[in-house]
Order: sequence, then C-alpha cells, then structure tokens
Amino acid sequence: MCREGGADCGSVRADARSDSGFGAMGGSLTRGKEERTAGLLRRAQARRAVGDPKGALALIEKHLAARPHDPGALFEKSRILYELGRRPESLETRLRALELKGAATDAAVIAEMLMEDGLTAEAEVLLRARLDADDEQFTTRFTLAKLLLFEERFLEAEKEIEELYKRSRPAPLVRADYLAALRLAFLGDDEGLKNLVERLRKNRVAPERLEFFESLLRFLEDGDADRFSADLARFRWVMRRNPVYESLYRSIDPERILGAESRVRNEFRKVLGGRWRSPRIRGANFSNEDRLIVNTLFARYTAVQFSPIEEPNTGYSGDRVFRVLVEGKGYQENSCLLKIGPKQRVAVEREKMALYVENKLHPAFHPRVLGFSATRRRAGMRLNWAAVDDEKTESLRQMYLTEDGDSSRVEQALHRLIKVVLRGWYAKNTRHRAVRITPRLAEVATRLRRYLASSEEYRGQVGEERISLKWLGAVEKNPIYVVEEAAERFRTVKLSVPVGLRHGDLNSRNILIDSVGQICLIDFYKAGPGFVLFDGARLEADFRYEVEKVSRESVAELRWMDRSLATATTIRELERLDVRRSMEKRLRMATVIRRLFQEEFSMEEKDFFVAYSAALVMALSRLLGYGHLDALRQELILAEIVDLCHGVLAI
Repeated sequence: MCREGGADCGSVRADARSDSGFGAMGGSLTRGKEERTAGLLRRAQARRAVGDPKGALALIEKHLAARPHDPGALFEKSRILYELGRRPESLETRLRALELKGAATDAAVIAEMLMEDGLTAEAEVLLRARLDADDEQFTTRFTLAKLLLFEERFLEAEKEIEELYKRSRPAPLVRADYLAALRLAFLGDDEGLKNLVERLRKNRVAPERLEFFESLLRFLEDGDADRFSADLARFRWVMRRNPVYESLYRSIDPERILGAESRVRNEFRKVLGGRWRSPRIRGANFSNEDRLIVNTLFARYTAVQFSPIEEPNTGYSGDRVFRVLVEGKGYQENSCLLKIGPKQRVAVEREKMALYVENKLHPAFHPRVLGFSATRRRAGMRLNWAAVDDEKTESLRQMYLTEDGDSSRVEQALHRLIKVVLRGWYAKNTRHRAVRITPRLAEVATRLRRYLASSEEYRGQVGEERISLKWLGAVEKNPIYVVEEAAERFRTVKLSVPVGLRHGDLNSRNILIDSVGQICLIDFYKAGPGFVLFDGARLEADFRYEVEKVSRESVAELRWMDRSLATATTIRELERLDVRRSMEKRLRMATVIRRLFQEEFSMEEKDFFVAYSAALVMALSRLLGYGHLDALRQELILAEIVDLCHGVLAI
C-alpha cells in the first residue's frame, strides 16, 4: 500500500516521528521535575541533620507544594515540627501521612510512631479513644499495656494485661505472656517469673519463643546487662518480619530492668563531685540490698538514726517502717519515715498512693512520698509526715497493748479515725449502691477451699459435711458449704451498701498516732475501690485475733462471745452483753467499731448486720490465708465464719 500511496505513507511516518519526539520530550520534563522535588527533600533532610530545622521546613514546604500527597515528605515534616515544639501540627501531619499510606485505622501503628518520637501522652490518648470506640481491638490494647509498662505505671499495666489474657484464645503462649514477664522483671519478682517460665515449659512452647523468657530470668539472676543486650539484638533479628515483637524487643532497656543501682550511683557522683559517700547508719541492721536503698535515699546526710515504729517481723508482709533522724554538716533535722520491703509491694503502694490517696485524702492524714529507690528485689520509700518529729509517735497497736484494762484512749483514737480522718475520704469517694453479696461470698468459699486443701490437718475433710476442730474439741459444719449456702440464699437479694475507695488493710499497725492525737494512715498497698465496710471488719478482726492473746483456758468464753457477736443484730444487744473482765476490752473494740461505721453510713440495722457480717467473713478468710496465726486462732476463725453465716441465714 505504500507503493500505491507513497505520499500518504510518508506523511504518516512523519506524524509518527513527530508524536514520538514530543512524547520523549514530555517524559524528560516529568523526570526532571521529580528529580528536582527529590532534591528538595534530600536538602531538607541535610538541613535538619546539621541543626537547621527552620530551613529544612521551608524546603519541605516547597517539596509538598509540588507533591502534596508524598507520605515520606509528610513524615519528615512532622519530625521537624516536633523539633520546633509545634506538637499539635506535628501530630496532625503524621496522621495525614499515615492516612495516605492506608494505615489510618491502625491505632497501634500510629501510637508506635508517636512513642518513638517521645509523644507518649498523645499515643495514650489515641489508644484509649480507639478502645472506647471498639473494646475488642487486641493489638491496640497490647500497645497500650506496653506503653503503661515502659512508663512504669505497673498497676494500670497489670489491669490491661489481665484484659489481654481474658481476650486471648487458649494457646501454649500468648502475647500477654511477654508483657506479664516484663512486668515481673521490672518489679524484681524472680519467683513470679520462674513460675511463668515453668508454665510455658509445661505447655511445650517452641524453644525459639521460650528462649526470650529464659534469657530474661537469667538476666534477673546474674545481672549481666551486656549478655542480655546481645540476646535482645538476636531476638530482634529473628523477629524482624514481625513488627509487634520486633518493636517490643527494641523498647526493652536492660538498665531499667536491672534497677536503679548503677544509675543512682552515677547521678550522685555528679552531684557530689565524683565522690560516693554513704551515711553512718545507727539503730537498725540492714541487708546489703536494703543498705544500698538507704544510702541512696539519704546520701546527702552524714549520719542517719533509725528507730522502728513496729518491732521487726510483727506483720506478714515483710515491710519495715522506721522513724528517721538525720544529721548533716553541723545540724540535726527530724526528717521522715522510711518504709522498706519487697520491691513489688512498695512499687505498687507508691502507685496506689498517687491514684487513690493524693488529692483524695487530706494531706495531714497520710505521708507524702519524698523519694523512692529500688534494687532488683527490694525497694524503699522516704515518707514525710508532720507529726513524725514527735518522739512519742506510736501505732494504735502499741497504744492498745500498753493500756492495762482501760480502753478510753484507744476509743478516742478510733472515734477520731472514723469521724475525722476517714470521713472526708469516704464522703468524696463513696456512694450507696444496691449490690449483691453473693459474688463476695463465692470468693470466700473458694479461698476457704484453697486453705483447707493446703492444710495437713483438714486436707482430708474438704469434701466432708463436717470438720473436726481438735484444738476447740468440737465438730463444726464445713465452713465451705455454709458460706455457699449463704451465697445461694442471697443470690437474688440486693443490699444498699457503701461502695467506693477504701484502705483495704486497715489494721492497728497501719494507724500512727502522735502525743496530741494526730493520726496518720500508712500502708496503702491494698487501697482502691471496693466494699467500704471491709475496712471496719478488717480492723475488728485485727483487734480480736492478731493483737489480743488467745489461750486454751479462755476458749469456752471466747466461743460464747463470738456466737453473741455473730448473732447480735443491733448495737444495743452488744452493749448489753455481760462477759468476763478479760474479755471486756475485746468486746468493747468490736462494739465501738461497729457503732461508728453504722453511724457514719446511716444504714438500717438489718442491712448493716447482713453487710457487715459478709465483710467480716471476707476479712476473717483473708487472715487464714496469710498463714501467720497459730492453730488455735485459725480454728476459732473457722468456727466464727460458720456462726456468722448462720446468723445471716436466720434473717
């Protein structure tokens, strides 16, 4: 056809050549524009690297004017804005960049990037907002728990880890196990971490996954940070294709887990001009770990005099509380209290004081945290309380034991405790609510079953209808079945009871009193929302079974009084009871505590009797679990639990 119409063919070829030439020229223009914009981005990154963020921002703006939908440029702009202190704009820019990359719905990805830039507060707000909208986002909750853990907010982290366990499918190893292991490591709980590793071994977890937990446990035992860092680098390489675990391994800092020892020494070397000095310690003997904590908290003083508020080993928690007198260069200063004990308890108490006590309980009635120091297993708090300067400060337990037959001072202290100290705390944070006591009684039944099964004397009687109490010389109904019967009886019944913030361990050791009657509460390890009448029941149980002595000669009188207390539905009945002189003080404490709590919450006598009996059953079952009472007291408690349930069932 070209030979037949050559002219036409030539024109077609010419047009084709002209079209191809124009296309080539257009492609070269586009490539040139892309190269110029890419050059702007590289120059902006160079400006930022040499410390010129404003110049870098100007170049980025030019780049985005040509390519407004470039996620990489938007990420770079967000970093520059953050360095300039323009955080809201930085966050908005980053969210826009993630939206362009299709990751806007992934709150965990956004939060991880915010955390890398130090925007932990913004990341937490974002994660909580997503969880409020959809409570089932597992990865979002995992990221929130990790954030709280590395912010050392262990109590909140523990709650999120528990939620992760509830939402996890049954498997030998779940994500929550990683965070649980790290939490135990931060708190220095070697035993808890060993139990977790043993559970994973029994579940036959793959060796490459189990290796992390074994390495973490080995690190807690030997403190070899270099070896653990090398292990973490290897774990990151193995998990490089899994962003969740790779990010978790990257966030772990061995020095933070190891404890404050090396960091504190370095800080004090700077403060003291390179010289580390330890104060002279008088009045107390400390282990090596406790001495390190004391040296850290009192490093700026030349000598420290300790006098115990309570004799060592009188409690079951392992905590020790001291009044401290410090000496500096040429001066003396009455300073503070020192509480020292297991790391997990002290760290959790410190966090609970921030959550539930500070700004909620009047500052005159609780100590203020002045300092905190921890090693791998132990921790200590330096606490300030105005009345600690009074050398006559004593616990309510000491006051009770030093008063022979006269309980007037103790009654005055109890009146001030409930009507003045606790009234403001309860009034602001407590409400009357209609609740069922069945779940609480079910917990007591479970606790009693565990106690009886672990006891050599009662192990074979757990399933029996009656149990033999040899020290009392009696056969009583099995308390497990009696408590379960009471729980079933009140399954559909709701009682109007006070629910809100409570101390959780209100016993006579945790109430300090100075010479003029000023009261200070300590030991907030179990503080938090709950059944408020439990505070009164715990205090009564302490006076009757921990402070008072119990002898076999007084068993018959004690059993009669316990039955009377368990079945008396009004305060008047208690006041009319006639007991021996040796029992008067014990009965008087129970009567005063019940009357003050009933008046404080203005409850009807029937409702108060049922609710307080349930609270007392809870308190007594916990005393059994602590394991510090002798066999006679334990049997008295088991018998009283049966009496209390019978009294409730008779209503």
